[in-house]
Amino acid sequence: MGRPLTLIVGKEMVLSRNVQAIRHSLNSYVPDRMEEYRNRVILLIGDYEEDSRDLFLIPEVRAWFHELFLHVPELFFWMDMDNEMLIFYALMHGTPVQKENGVTIASKGLKSFLVWGYANLNNFCAKHKLDVKPTNGHIRKHLDQQIPKSSTTRPDSLRNIHEPEADQLGDLAYISSELRYKFICGENCDQLSNAIGDFGRSPNNPIPVNGAKGVFKYLNKLRSASGCGFFFHRVCSVKSDVTLELIDMYEIVALDASHWDVLFLDIYHPRRSNAPPDGLTLIPYNRQLGDVMLAYGVDTQLKNFPYDIPDILESKNYIPSFIRRSREFLRASDFLRPSTHLKAMQAVKIKPVNVPFEDMETGAFLWLNPKAIGKWKGF
Repeated sequence: MGRPLTLIVGKEMVLSRNVQAIRHSLNSYVPDRMEEYRNRVILLIGDYEEDSRDLFLIPEVRAWFHELFLHVPELFFWMDMDNEMLIFYALMHGTPVQKENGVTIASKGLKSFLVWGYANLNNFCAKHKLDVKPTNGHIRKHLDQQIPKSSTTRPDSLRNIHEPEADQLGDLAYISSELRYKFICGENCDQLSNAIGDFGRSPNNPIPVNGAKGVFKYLNKLRSASGCGFFFHRVCSVKSDVTLELIDMYEIVALDASHWDVLFLDIYHPRRSNAPPDGLTLIPYNRQLGDVMLAYGVDTQLKNFPYDIPDILESKNYIPSFIRRSREFLRASDFLRPSTHLKAMQAVKIKPVNVPFEDMETGAFLWLNPKAIGKWKGF
């Protein structure tokens, strides 16, 4: 990490809302010295020593920062967040709230600032082919130090299930900037606030996850009552009464064939839910291994699920031992859909055929594997 870089902003620059000098200074480090000054830039506002007000309460200073946010959207990449600078920038970005013991920022304002910052950070790093994780870790450390813990945090049973939220936002970097906001601005939750029905088992109460990667990481951590993981495939996408976005329907079966289920997942969120559907569990986050995408599943519909999983994994160049293990699971048990599960599948009115557009009869969107034509085993 390079030495700190201090940029001084005088009152004349503030009054004229001139941010071009800052913009020019930062651009001069692109691309050759970007890593040297990643999270090492410090802004000092000068000529306001005689003003008794806090800087974030001075209108012209706030106006200058709003110009900065507009013209330097990748601020999270450059700024050193030490010495409570993270909350300082958040107060400049949002509306300060006066308290008896000082000034703070409302939780919605803080969320808005973080969503804005992470979205632009991901765009910037993707554009310059840089790893976003070092900055995520830097910000996360200072979030823990500068933001007091809320009294309404999730219960202990729902903590430490997935990797830190900053890393989960990083999973969205592969999505185009035009679409990424749809995910980042989605509800940050374990369960949709307007959900209806059984969690995870109704398209009106889908499991929130962060994009396609989030689907794999969530399902990979899911465990049955017997403690087994799951085979899974994506059957189709269906409409929901609680969101305008399509909901993905996955069929899952425990690796020991002890549990079949149908789950609905909503990919348009900044993080993964920490809650499992009833009767299932999620294994805790492992700091050494992290949350991995290596899973016994696919995001297309399979004709002979789960027996065609090993061949699909082999075509995707999975680790040979992982493929061999999947075949061992399939040989050890009889994977025949029970009647109760078949009824659950039929209740959704899903047809096991290749229809790459909306089925007007059922309302389902069947974006399937072209080879997934014909009847499923068990139907």
